[in-house]
Amino acid sequence: MEANHPWMVFDPTMEQDLPSPYADKNDPNVLYLIFVRENGLAVRVDLKTKVISPAHFTSDDGDPATTTRYKIAAVTRLEYVKSDEPVFEEFRGATEKRKISHMFGFPVATKPGTREATLRTGYWYVVDHRNAHKVELLRVKIKDSELTGNGGLGETYISPDKKWIVFTLANHPARTFIFNREGTDPETFQ
Repeated sequence: MEANHPWMVFDPTMEQDLPSPYADKNDPNVLYLIFVRENGLAVRVDLKTKVISPAHFTSDDGDPATTTRYKIAAVTRLEYVKSDEPVFEEFRGATEKRKISHMFGFPVATKPGTREATLRTGYWYVVDHRNAHKVELLRVKIKDSELTGNGGLGETYISPDKKWIVFTLANHPARTFIFNREGTDPETFQ
């Protein structure tokens, strides 16, 4: 995996797992990454100074572990980017269908068999469409992978003022990339 000049990269611990991004309503340059499994623990990220500090929130029902819906006056959830938004995933490479061995059965897979798989070899890109230009943010090399788009790599969020992009990988722990959409990054990878 390669990143094209991220503003910041945040690596949570195994215990923190998946950060859920929220923005400060009063300061668009402050971001909160709330860890739902950790009872409302969070980190406060000042995007101007790149300073990270601890924070803590309580959910609307008093139990942070059961919900990601925080009703806090000063914080708003970042908008999840859909496929028709300015940020999208794009595959460039070869696709082939192949029969592969597979174990079937529920709840325990005990029956061997085969199935048809769509395997891809090439690169997945996360691309930002800004000012009539495509800027490649992330590039992931894959070989014989069933990884698909539409969230296969992870989840993309955009700040309310459309200045920041937060991309969280779909792995454990979920590395988080923060990109400044007003930056002068090169448009393509070398």
